[in-house]
Amino acid sequence: MIMAGDLIPHMERGVKWLRERVSDRPVIYVAGNHEAYGVDLDRTVEKARVAAAGTNIHILHNEAVTIGSLTFLGATGWTDFNLFGDPERAMRVVDEAMNDYKKIRI
Repeated sequence: MIMAGDLIPHMERGVKWLRERVSDRPVIYVAGNHEAYGVDLDRTVEKARVAAAGTNIHILHNEAVTIGSLTFLGATGWTDFNLFGDPERAMRVVDEAMNDYKKIRI
């Protein structure tokens, strides 16, 4: 099973939710932007790793895991401020329009 993020704020809570519901197959869990709302992104990933230790849940944060003959790559997609060549303008726009830049810490 692939859980491609945005399950619940605080990624370790997502691990708890998955552990209660999916025990019969491997789970790949990659954080979406909402997993980090109100928390430090790196800290919530570490807490999720602790919560998933010894289970069927694989936390992927800029890394890979091989299950059987398949390799899964996991990373959260973030905004590329350089995409259109004006990163300062892009940062101003998202600061006004996107909650991610108010609610997520690193």
